[in-house]
Amino acid sequence: MKVASLVAGMVAGADSINDMALLRHGGMGRIFTRAYAPSMLGPFLGSFAFGHVRQLDAIA
Repeated sequence: MKVASLVAGMVAGADSINDMALLRHGGMGRIFTRAYAPSMLGPFLGSFAFGHVRQLDAIA
């Protein structure tokens, strides 16, 4: 579900991990029912290694 939160943030125009907090405020809760806080997404993104990025690059 964290990946869905990140994708939703990108669609909403989030440019940084701090911008992900925008999904949790205002009327966005009606659209995004399970948006994670930036404090939860940071360690998730930090768990990826350079090899993961290379795998995604190979797919693209």
